[in-house]
Amino acid sequence: MTYRTALTTALATVLAAAALALAPATASGADQPHDQPDARAALPTKRLVNDRGDRDTQVVDATRMIVRSAPEQGRRATVSVAVPDGLVAGSQVVFHLNTDLDPTPEIAYFGAVSSEFRGYRMKSWTTTGAELPLTCGRLSAAIDETRARLAFNPLCINRNVRSFGVSFHLVAASGVATQDDWLPAPRTFSGRVKAFAA
Repeated sequence: MTYRTALTTALATVLAAAALALAPATASGADQPHDQPDARAALPTKRLVNDRGDRDTQVVDATRMIVRSAPEQGRRATVSVAVPDGLVAGSQVVFHLNTDLDPTPEIAYFGAVSSEFRGYRMKSWTTTGAELPLTCGRLSAAIDETRARLAFNPLCINRNVRSFGVSFHLVAASGVATQDDWLPAPRTFSGRVKAFAA
């Protein structure tokens, strides 16, 4: 199996798992005002998202996500997800990014644990569009590491981006079975942060 075939197969697995999520698509930042200039000024540059407390039932559990704005244009925003028990071989991670207040992601960064990654423009939660340049972002997630991290340039998403929210999806393999874990919840985005702190 070629590298590209393996990556495509793994991506299809993650997106198929996402399609089976029972929760409807929502945005947990919906209580924020619409993204007008005065609303953007009130947005934070950092958000902490905690797990719902399902650790005892998961093969691997993502317990906390920290979303940070890029310090300034030309720098990268970051999303760090804590996985206290360590990432396991065969697992996949996906960071979904949303910038326009609708209930679907514009971008997904996908990676297999201890493998390469790809960033895609998204047509829906489960349908990919064009691939992003590798210079737009970097995803790191390795076997036994206790976090997955994404660093990305918000301008690669949208040249006029002002803010964004994140949904993290972990598909953990255990033998022939897989388990899903999401932060904040299935097909749900974090509260929004400014794209750039300054």
